[in-house]
Amino acid sequence: MSELKNAVVRSPCLAESDEIGVKDLPEGLQEKPSGPDPMESAIEAMEQQAIYRALMQAGASQDRAAQSLGISKGALMRKLKSYRAAFDGVA
Repeated sequence: MSELKNAVVRSPCLAESDEIGVKDLPEGLQEKPSGPDPMESAIEAMEQQAIYRALMQAGASQDRAAQSLGISKGALMRKLKSYRAAFDGVA
C-alpha cells in the first residue's frame, strides 16, 4: 500500500504531460502482460508431482493414491484428465 501511495505522490512530478498514464508509474505497478501466472504454474507443477508420487507409492492404485492425497477418487481422476489434456496440447 505504501508503494502505491508513493507512486501517486511522485507521478505528477515525473509525468511528461498534464495527464498521468501507466507509463508514468513504477514498473511494479504497471499492467503486466497477459499470460500464465507463474505462481499458479508452480503450484500446478507441485500438485502434479504429488499426484505422481502418490500413484507410484500406491502401485498405480487410484483409490489408494486419492486416499493418501486426502481427495476423492473422482477428484483425482479429474485432475489426471486435465493434466493429460494439457500434455496432449503440448505434444
